Formats: sequence, structure tokens, C-alpha cells
Amino acid sequence: MTTIVRYEWVNLHNWTDEVDRVTSSTRLIGRFEEVLFEQFELTRAQVASPGFHHVETYEPTGSLFNSGHTDVDYDGESWTGSIIYGGPSVPNDVDYAIYELARGGIHDWFRGVDVIGERYLEAIDDHYEGRT
Repeated sequence: MTTIVRYEWVNLHNWTDEVDRVTSSTRLIGRFEEVLFEQFELTRAQVASPGFHHVETYEPTGSLFNSGHTDVDYDGESWTGSIIYGGPSVPNDVDYAIYELARGGIHDWFRGVDVIGERYLEAIDDHYEGRT
């Protein structure tokens, strides 16, 4: 699951307005990254929970947990934040993340992330209302 937020602003012609815009948008991007980190920490807590590894024949290695990371892309006009599980990891590479997630229930480490995701909209509202 990837959380994607696109934020666009009006091009301003006055350079002082542009400085204000860049400073202001930097604060907003910082807020977005705070929300993404909070979402990531929720997923990590769920992957690490004892109930996640309830299958008796499964010996948790920590590989799935260790494969988790975030990725942020900001090109000056749009911001994208991603939470990624799978791929290179320690002690083993993870090629099963999508299958684990598809099991659903306690294996859905993205459960609850969408509720936190509403904070992106709050950050945008705060930004436009001058509270950031």
C-alpha cells in the first residue's frame, strides 16, 4: 500500500511571495513526513506483534520487519510518500510480503494506516488556514 498525496500551489510572481511560499511549503512537507513516519511506525508495530507470527510452524526471523522502509519523493510540485515491505533484508531477502499481506486480518500490517492518513488533509487545512 502506498500513501500518495499531491499538493499543488499557485505560481506567484513577486519574489517575496515566492520566498514565503517555499518556506511555508517546506513546513507542510515536514508535516507530511511526520504523518508518513507515524504510519510507518504503526506498520512496524503490527509486523512485530506476537500475534502476527501465530502459526506454530513459522519461526519469525525478523526479515519482514527489517525489510520495511519509507520512500519520499518531492519534486517541488508534488510529494509522494511510500511505505514499503519486501525485497533485500537481513537475515533473508523477503519475496513473500505481498502474500503475507493478502492473508488479511492480523497479517494486514496496513490496518489503521488510513485513519492516520486523514492527518495529511488536516496538515493541508492547517497550511491554508495559516496554522503551520
